[in-house]
Amino acid sequence: MNDGNKKYVSVLRTLLTKVKGFDYVPENLRSLTFIEAAQKLINAHFGMNNFYNEPPAIQYLESLGTVIPYPGLGICITATIIVKVGNFYGVSRNAQSYANEILEKIYPDKWKYYFDDVFIGSEDLLWKISCNDDRTDNWCNVVIRYKLDQIEVKNNEVKKLLVESSKNNRGVVSKIARKLYDNLNN
Repeated sequence: MNDGNKKYVSVLRTLLTKVKGFDYVPENLRSLTFIEAAQKLINAHFGMNNFYNEPPAIQYLESLGTVIPYPGLGICITATIIVKVGNFYGVSRNAQSYANEILEKIYPDKWKYYFDDVFIGSEDLLWKISCNDDRTDNWCNVVIRYKLDQIEVKNNEVKKLLVESSKNNRGVVSKIARKLYDNLNN
């Protein structure tokens, strides 16, 4: 890449993706690749034809390896949860299994990092959770499925959000998420 051989880098990246070989490349390249893939997934979600464009984007993210490097962890989890939560029209059903595979690889210490350091700044996700509709229900289902209410987090509001989400208390969850979202803009 440093020599400007983009053609070879592209071929190598494709090969590494096919064999889930990104676990064995230098950390900075791994991190940048995960971050780039997560950003493409977010762009697909908010772009036109998102139900069609999300599955290949999240499949690529899932194929990068078994461990998401810490520098890319926040954006990768956020992008994946955004796909799980969906939009006003629903979720991309063909993307859900890949999203589940990614989230199943997240261990409690990484969830703790996410909720302590990343989640409260995830404006798009907080807005979706605060809508008090199917997106809020989908968020609650994520919390329940991955037992996220059992994660010890520093922020009391986030902890309360996770606990109320585990109870599927949509109205309260929506209000807490709206408060966290509003705090970002003040």
